[in-house]
Amino acid sequence: MARGHDSDTTRLPTDPKSAPPDLEDLRTFLNTDNRYYGFDALDDTERRPLFWARWLPAFDVTGVDEEGWRRLAELRDAIRALVCREPGAAERLSRVAARHPVRLAVETRGDRPVARLVPAGNRPEAAIAATLLGAVRAALDDGRIARLRVCDRAECQWVYYDSTKNRSGRWCSSDPCGDVMKARAYRARQAAVRG
Repeated sequence: MARGHDSDTTRLPTDPKSAPPDLEDLRTFLNTDNRYYGFDALDDTERRPLFWARWLPAFDVTGVDEEGWRRLAELRDAIRALVCREPGAAERLSRVAARHPVRLAVETRGDRPVARLVPAGNRPEAAIAATLLGAVRAALDDGRIARLRVCDRAECQWVYYDSTKNRSGRWCSSDPCGDVMKARAYRARQAAVRG
């Protein structure tokens, strides 16, 4: 099962559809809305500490209040709309991103300059938003945003990274989603033949 796809927030299954390291936290963040098991790790105060400590430990959530969690959920939903290619998603993300002021920080690593987005404000969730918006920007710039896909199985809708050469991935995993969808298609074809 995919990372976080399992309802057990204490273990981290391997995920063959994980994203490259610079996009994996973004993908995991999008999956805080776990539609497979019907819980929202940003809204669920009981699961929140386990989720962030285990799956997104690089983010400091200390001091994030309920309003901050709401702003992060709004950001997640806007990015998810972009990944789902919903009409108006780019404009929606622009509006939501404007509520998370960031600035460009340039530092030297070795012999070259490296730029990253950092929070311009001091809200506790600002650093998380800046990091996620930086990942979105990078994925848009190099076209990898198109490789972040949502599982075609309506009961799942898990965000995965499509690493296929021709970008033809449809499911987060073969088991169970691909198998279920193939079986449904087979039964529909058989029903159509029987008339």
